[in-house]
Amino acid sequence: MNGVPGKEEAKEKALMFLPVLGLSTNDLEHYGNGRIRWASSASEVGYTDRLDKQRKKAVMARNVTFYQRVFAGGVTASVGDGGTLRFTFVSEGKVASIEWFFRKLRKAGEAKPKSSKEIMRDITRRNAWTWHQNVPSSITVTNCVLAYPQGNSWLNQKSVWPFYMVTGTDSEGRGVTVFVPLDY
Repeated sequence: MNGVPGKEEAKEKALMFLPVLGLSTNDLEHYGNGRIRWASSASEVGYTDRLDKQRKKAVMARNVTFYQRVFAGGVTASVGDGGTLRFTFVSEGKVASIEWFFRKLRKAGEAKPKSSKEIMRDITRRNAWTWHQNVPSSITVTNCVLAYPQGNSWLNQKSVWPFYMVTGTDSEGRGVTVFVPLDY
C-alpha cells in the first residue's frame, strides 16, 4: 500500500491514459468554467498501530471517475456506472483497473425547452420521475440543469433522453432529485 497516488496525482495519471483509449479531454464533461468534471474516492483499511496503539487508516486504492461529455450540452446523470470512465490506482501508482461505460451517442431529435413555471407545474402534476419510490409533494429547488440519465452498465439503453434534473429538499429537509421530461 505504498505509493498509492493522492487525488490530483491520480487524476493526472488517468488523463495520460486517455490517448491509449482513443479519447481526449474533449470526450469528457466539463464545468461551465472549462474545468473537467471528475470525482475521486479511496478504498481504505483501518488498523491499530502496534507501536503507538493508535487507530489509523491506510489507502489501498484510489479511484478517479470522469463523466461522458454530451454533445448537445447538459450533464450526465449516472446511476450506477452509466456514462463514466473510472481508473483505479494501487501501490506504486500502478493501474489496477479501467472501467469504461461510455455509450455511443447520436442525435435522435429536437426537444422543446420549458420555462421554470412549466417545470414546476410538471412536478406538481407528478409528470416527473425519481430513482426513489415516489416524487415528493413539496420541493424547495436549489438547482435545475439539463441532464441525460444513464443507467447501470448492465442496462441495455440504446438512447439517452434529455430531462431537467431538479435538485432540492423536500418538506422534511431531505435531499431530492427529480427528473422532468422535455416536450417533443
